[in-house]
Amino acid sequence: MLEDIATLLVEGAFDWLVDRRRNRTGLEQFCLLFGLIGLLLAVAVAVATELWYGLALGIVGGALFVYGV
Repeated sequence: MLEDIATLLVEGAFDWLVDRRRNRTGLEQFCLLFGLIGLLLAVAVAVATELWYGLALGIVGGALFVYGV
């Protein structure tokens, strides 16, 4: 049951974020997608290897994400 609630919250937040602005250009959609991927990878890299690599990837992913939103 907890997994269903978490799935519902994640899917709802993702749908809200992606469908928030319907007139996004292709570049903004690209930046939003790769910004999200970059932020998720930043956490994984920071945990698996060194913190500085994860921080650098997080900054790049965050910048892409902000441009896409």
